[in-house]
Amino acid sequence: MQFCLKCLTISNRDGKILSTKDLFDVFQKQKRNFISTFIAYCYLKSKGWIIKSGLKFAGDFLLYKEGPQAYHSSYVVTVQDDNPENTDQIPFTGRDLQGFHRVAEASGKDVLILTVRYPKGFNSQDFKFQDNAFRDFSVTESRPMRFTFNPNVI
Repeated sequence: MQFCLKCLTISNRDGKILSTKDLFDVFQKQKRNFISTFIAYCYLKSKGWIIKSGLKFAGDFLLYKEGPQAYHSSYVVTVQDDNPENTDQIPFTGRDLQGFHRVAEASGKDVLILTVRYPKGFNSQDFKFQDNAFRDFSVTESRPMRFTFNPNVI
C-alpha cells in the first residue's frame, strides 16, 4: 500500500516516517529474497488473487479466489528466483517438490511455483525502489502435477 498506492505512512519507533527506500532496506534485511517475493506478490495481485501467508503449508503464499471466508485456498505458492547474487539459495529438488506436493495435496490445494527472472547485470547495490523499478523483471508460472516428475531427475 505504501509503494503502490501511496496511501500508507510507516514510521519507526522514534516517529520518523520511513521512505520507500528505507522500508525496502528493512524488509530486505528481514527476508533474504524480499525482491523476488515482492515481485511475485505484485504479479499475483495483478491477476486478481487474494493472497495470504503460505507458511502453514510450507509455501510463500496461499491463493484464494474470493478470500478465506468464502473458499479454501486454491494454490500453495513457492517463489524461486534466478538472482545471480543469491548464491546461498538451495536448488529446488525433485524430492523437495514431492514433499511440497504431499503437503498441498493433503490439504486439497494445487502447487504453483513462481520463478522471478532478474534482468541481466542486476546489482542490488544500484537497485532503486521506485515506480518503474520492476519493469525489467519477469515471472514464470509452473503448475507441476505430482505424477509428472521423477524425484531423481530434477
